[in-house]
Amino acid sequence: MRKSARFDHVIGNKGLWRAFGLIVIGIVAGWYLGNRHVAKAENSTPSVNVIRENSNAYRFINPILLVDNSGVVFNEYAPLDKEITDLVSKETASGAADKISVYFRDINTGKWTGTNETELYSPASMLKVITLLAYLKMAEANPDFLNEKMEYVPVDDPGQFYKPEHPMVAGSYSIRDIMLQMIIESDNQAMKILNDAHPDAILSVYKELELPDPNTPADDFMSAEMYSRIFRTLYSSTYLSREYSEQALELLSYTSFDQGLVQGTGTTQVSHKFGEHTVLNSNGTPAYRELHDCGIVYVPGHPYFLCVMTKGQNFAELQKVIGDISTLVYKEQE
Repeated sequence: MRKSARFDHVIGNKGLWRAFGLIVIGIVAGWYLGNRHVAKAENSTPSVNVIRENSNAYRFINPILLVDNSGVVFNEYAPLDKEITDLVSKETASGAADKISVYFRDINTGKWTGTNETELYSPASMLKVITLLAYLKMAEANPDFLNEKMEYVPVDDPGQFYKPEHPMVAGSYSIRDIMLQMIIESDNQAMKILNDAHPDAILSVYKELELPDPNTPADDFMSAEMYSRIFRTLYSSTYLSREYSEQALELLSYTSFDQGLVQGTGTTQVSHKFGEHTVLNSNGTPAYRELHDCGIVYVPGHPYFLCVMTKGQNFAELQKVIGDISTLVYKEQE
């Protein structure tokens, strides 16, 4: 499990720089118009949202974390879009799931398609990736931070259906070890220990990536499209350094959950995180369940991000839905 371990000021002719700026603007505009896309609905307007760091640490720069073109879909994915939509309709009609959302994105080009991709769900354990980002961000400032010790006391979570295959015993562990347990085994207690120790650092990740406040009273507050921001910043290493982004995605490739996206990808490497959520009736019986799995599938030459979020009555049926959709997308992309 243990895998971790000159600025020059340029001043030039103002007219020359103004001309250069116009040329750059022209190139960018030409690229955009040459690659413009068509909105899924006739009345929707293509838009691009730029998310910047907005840090007080810099006076002269404001780095881009990601460029979000979430309001549109690209023409070349119309056939895939139809296949996904048809499968989603089939699965919901059969009763395998009450609601299904899918978000697919070519993670190099940024081109995407989706079905119900803005529908809200409870991300549940998928939020452990945000905790991971927060701790690695702190480790960038102090690499020895991950060697600090924390006390781990195991607590059984009766609401967790997919329990850790290799539970941790009580004891003193490094932050690194608790972090690994949280991601690989999806250990809820490991996440709670880390969250309780540095809540402000974790909340800052939500704010900087413009994600919904996790303290919202609503159970369902994040969509498949929103969640993609986390993996996209890791893949492009725009939030963490290259070293820590690489470590994070490597760690996410070791997650023990293999009953979702991994079902449809053969031996292809997948860095992903799943989440489960159960809502109970007043008598203690399940009212409904949610199961999600989202991550990067490293198809050689054109890796892609896929997020499938589901709501229904039976975890076995929901994980099969995720596997079926993953299989469909993988066959189209390999």
